[in-house]
Amino acid sequence: MATDEPGRRRYRGVSEEQRRAERRARLVAAGVAVFGGEGYHAATVKAVCAAAGLTERYFYESFANREALLLAAYAHVIGGLRARIVAALLRAAPTPEAVTRAGLEEFFAAMRDDPAGARLLLLEVLGVSAAVDRAYHDALREFRGLVQSAQELVRPGAQGDGLDGELVAAGLVGAVVQLAHHWVVSGHAKPLQAVIDAAYAILIGVAHRRA
Repeated sequence: MATDEPGRRRYRGVSEEQRRAERRARLVAAGVAVFGGEGYHAATVKAVCAAAGLTERYFYESFANREALLLAAYAHVIGGLRARIVAALLRAAPTPEAVTRAGLEEFFAAMRDDPAGARLLLLEVLGVSAAVDRAYHDALREFRGLVQSAQELVRPGAQGDGLDGELVAAGLVGAVVQLAHHWVVSGHAKPLQAVIDAAYAILIGVAHRRA
């Protein structure tokens, strides 16, 4: 072990800050897996630490309690989902059909590809506490903003329908979230394409109404 700066020790070329960040990332990943698999209320700090391969000492190095980890795990999954959807929207042709389908395909593929993350997003964060409720509603607000941005991309400056864009976006996000909730709870009983097509019919119908 060597010291390159006062108070900052390095072990095999890795600083303590880097090792702490790596441990935190492992705990967040374990939190997604355990909370999304066993359920938040059934999960324990011990189970999360076992999944991360760390002792409880390292859990409390990064998080005050399970709820703090839940918030971090939720933010991690939301961040990944956001990045996937934004990338898909930017790749799509600037038409209502292409943008709508691209965003929905990416969203529902993410719900299929990461079952634990999907359950965390749609089920395990509900009713935990006021702080977790705020994080959930902040995420919904952010995705409403994405929908509004997509609408503006395909209908720049359109105001002729007389509808409130924020309210329309809220309704569309709510519809997609409820579809996803139903699909995830059912164990993905319906084919992926059927779920995408159902959501697409709702969203594109509104897009055509507003065009």
